[in-house]
Amino acid sequence: MIRIRDVAKLAQVSEAAVSRVLNGDASFSASEQTRKRIFDAASELGYQPSRPRKFKTTDSKRTFNVGLLLTTSQEDEVNDPYYLSIRLGIEKQCNALGIALKSTLRISQSLTSAAFSDLDGLIVVGSIDPKSLRQIYFENDNLVFVNNMLRHDPDFDAVLSDLAEATEACIDILTDLGHRSIGFIGGSEMILNVATLESTAEPDIRHQAYESKMRQLGLYLEEHVYIGNWTAADGQRMANEAIARGELPTAFLVGSDPLSMGVVHAFREAGIRVPEDVSIISFDDIEAAAFMNPPLSSVRMFSEEIGRQAVRTLHDRLVGRQVVINIVVPSKLTVRQSYSSPRKEAMKRIP
Repeated sequence: MIRIRDVAKLAQVSEAAVSRVLNGDASFSASEQTRKRIFDAASELGYQPSRPRKFKTTDSKRTFNVGLLLTTSQEDEVNDPYYLSIRLGIEKQCNALGIALKSTLRISQSLTSAAFSDLDGLIVVGSIDPKSLRQIYFENDNLVFVNNMLRHDPDFDAVLSDLAEATEACIDILTDLGHRSIGFIGGSEMILNVATLESTAEPDIRHQAYESKMRQLGLYLEEHVYIGNWTAADGQRMANEAIARGELPTAFLVGSDPLSMGVVHAFREAGIRVPEDVSIISFDDIEAAAFMNPPLSSVRMFSEEIGRQAVRTLHDRLVGRQVVINIVVPSKLTVRQSYSSPRKEAMKRIP
């Protein structure tokens, strides 16, 4: 059994310091370096406190101070309202539960533990490496990760979209209509190290689910996959690349509505009709999707509800829940006019 004295020995601090830091004693003054050594030592040894920290009995009625950490900029929220909607859902639910959203931080510069001081909990939106966050946030374990799609930490709560399941369902819809040549246009998932501000690009979960499903069906062709940035301009660029290659797939899954706007624009300029020549199913279902030409069929991910669930999840932990949970918010395809059965002449070209 690992004891406080073992952690203290490895961290080269007193047992009292270990006890007070790990139990979140706000009155105890310790340098950021000392706190980090203690948490690193506890993590390395697998130390678990015998009695988890609890708030006083009056804390169930207190106003909690929480923080919001965003990987997106304000410009990103304008270009893709999905993340804006998550943030608005968080703000509304905080207000509904009487939670004080004390600080909203964006990843634009190096952060230190001072940025998170006096917070009862933290909501993290976007793909952030949890281990790097723990290097600067060690106030408590009250963390909720929202859409941190690739590196879930089993020690922390998460609220997610069912993007993999939705992607597979969209492929089923298209294959049921007769499509066998289905391309993919999307972007990468950027995993951010908040301690160094370095990012690592990894395949987005929609891309992973698409490839897995298409391989299962024996329909995967790498030349029909286009990966770039999550912007309309890059959507247009990737669609033009697909056009220049010659034989287009009869359908495309596109990772977001802003990407789809660029894709549809490129096809229109080239005289390629949607859905008569190429079908499109997209993701996000932002307001503009209904007013595109043609109106865009898109997977709605209920982003505002994702934000609300994140706040509820954090609140449950703040008032005493100890069990880690993951919440998956279901999505729904809004069917409009951007996909149909493939053209007969196109089907004849498919082996």
